[in-house]
Amino acid sequence: MPVVTVVGINNVNANIGGVMMRNCGISGNAARPIKIGRAPTPITMQNNFKTAVELKFGKGTAFENEPVVPTLVQVSEVVSEALNAIERLVRTRN
Repeated sequence: MPVVTVVGINNVNANIGGVMMRNCGISGNAARPIKIGRAPTPITMQNNFKTAVELKFGKGTAFENEPVVPTLVQVSEVVSEALNAIERLVRTRN
């Protein structure tokens, strides 16, 4: 079962009571709330930030801590090669 382990938000531009934060980055454990900050006034953020998420297989799985997408690509390639080999074998038997 894949789990989200790390999240990163880059290019954060925020206005906190007239003070501007520009091009900031934030990262943390995606399994827990990430508190960016607190202010007595509303915090406004521009919507041009970029979010990155790291997906890995969970603890106790066959691919523990391995990245999900590259691992699934490799598995699909191995399965495809195996199916092709079986097809060749069946064709030569007929």
